[in-house]
Amino acid sequence: DWISHETAYPFWTRFQVPLELHVPCRDPIDHLLSQCNHLQREFACDGDLVNETKKCLIEMNRFNRNLTRWSNFYMKCYDWRAGFDGRYLRYMSDKLQRRRKQGASVFRATNHGRGRDACLLTAAPSVRNKVKDWLVKSQDYYGFCNRCIGSKNDLFQHQRFPA
Repeated sequence: DWISHETAYPFWTRFQVPLELHVPCRDPIDHLLSQCNHLQREFACDGDLVNETKKCLIEMNRFNRNLTRWSNFYMKCYDWRAGFDGRYLRYMSDKLQRRRKQGASVFRATNHGRGRDACLLTAAPSVRNKVKDWLVKSQDYYGFCNRCIGSKNDLFQHQRFPA
């Protein structure tokens, strides 16, 4: 069976059977800018970087490192782009039984288009690296993805996200 549910992580603890959880991982800077865009906030590179970062984070309680510690959970990750280019659907196609009634997969945008001029994209690498390092160290989701992408638990064994 396949369950897709974006909610706080304790939801998963109710399952007392072995589960393989597939976590779509995004590049931390790209994901942060997407969240800022969703909240219609502009990230100020000349401000307190940690404070600016915290202003944009959305629902970071959906993942918790405790998920990796439960014996019935098998954690896997994949580059989130695989969900848009067909790789993830192809990967799952032989692992699940087909639905009796199949419909077309429909993309539903939840964000407005984002300009490529955000200061984090044009800032010095040291600024981007400070923000990325803080995200990886302080947010369980980014820490997990940083360790998982490129590891044996990466469904597609891709190289790490660019620095």
